Amino acid sequence: MSSVPTLMAAASAGKSNLDQAVDILAAVLRVSGYHAFDLSDRTAQEISALYEQWAQHVLFATPPPGESLPPPGHGLRDWSGLYRFVIGHRSQEYREIQRALADTRDLIPQALESLQFVLSHQRSTEAQVLERLAYLRSAAHSRDLETLRREILQTVLAIGHLLAQQQQQQEQQILALQQQLTELREQLQQARAESARDPLTGLDNRKAFEAHLERTLRWSQASGHPACLVLIDADHFKRINDTYGHTVGDLTLITLANCLSRTFLRQDDCVARYGGEEFAVVLRDAVQKDVCRLLDRLFQAVRASRIPTNDGALQFTISAGLAQVRPGETVTQWIERADDALYCAKQSGRDRYACA
Repeated sequence: MSSVPTLMAAASAGKSNLDQAVDILAAVLRVSGYHAFDLSDRTAQEISALYEQWAQHVLFATPPPGESLPPPGHGLRDWSGLYRFVIGHRSQEYREIQRALADTRDLIPQALESLQFVLSHQRSTEAQVLERLAYLRSAAHSRDLETLRREILQTVLAIGHLLAQQQQQQEQQILALQQQLTELREQLQQARAESARDPLTGLDNRKAFEAHLERTLRWSQASGHPACLVLIDADHFKRINDTYGHTVGDLTLITLANCLSRTFLRQDDCVARYGGEEFAVVLRDAVQKDVCRLLDRLFQAVRASRIPTNDGALQFTISAGLAQVRPGETVTQWIERADDALYCAKQSGRDRYACA
């Protein structure tokens, strides 16, 4: 495969700056796909194919992955879709690498315990071998050749039997250890996923949100960098459940969760289901005016969403409260200010956000 400098040099030959940028971007996408590795939901080959489709889309405006038609307008590219794909893929790679490292650290004590067990059995076998050798040394001083011959034979047989027994024990212990490690890894992965994820929306749950919020507050106070908290509530959600049923209610929450995930894309952003129809977002290195622009984008996405029902498509709205962290305040005070702003948004007519 060509190196990146070679691809860049080839792309630069006789082309405009814009053409060069497009060619280089396509080359970077192909290199990223070439170095992909298996993830939990896709193989490396599938990921590489997606990168190649995006590279073709960038170069020739072919349909992006998952689409049958190119973006509307001659020669247009789906830059936002490409951005979401790359950010999403890199974020997933980072999470799975971190998870694998954590699992490995968790398995070390189990491995050490198993090794200690093996060594203790090895010492027992060595003691039996030394005992037989002592008998043999004693027999060596005997003038009875038959006794000496018998002791040599018994020692050889005993050592062979002990070594075979030890090898069998070690093989069984290795198989048991492998099975134990596999089961432990599966249990750790399941426990970690269940403890940090909301089962309906796939977002972080309240426990994970509270831990992230506490870390963000300490980080902000130590570094002096800004951070923001947003509380979001689906408007008249009880009315949706009572009118259309819980299935439509769940679809509404899932749709809102998807809108949140597509709006807050940074790796350090924590998007969580706070409880019921309430959601929360924690943003590091973010000031209020920048978050307001993201909230405008979120509200546009929600207003454009449609939930299928037996009575036709359902539209819904949300309200939100935004609070930038203040020096010296506690987590409780920070949440209360965001909650007060959310209350103001609801009192002002809903389908809007307010700032603390």
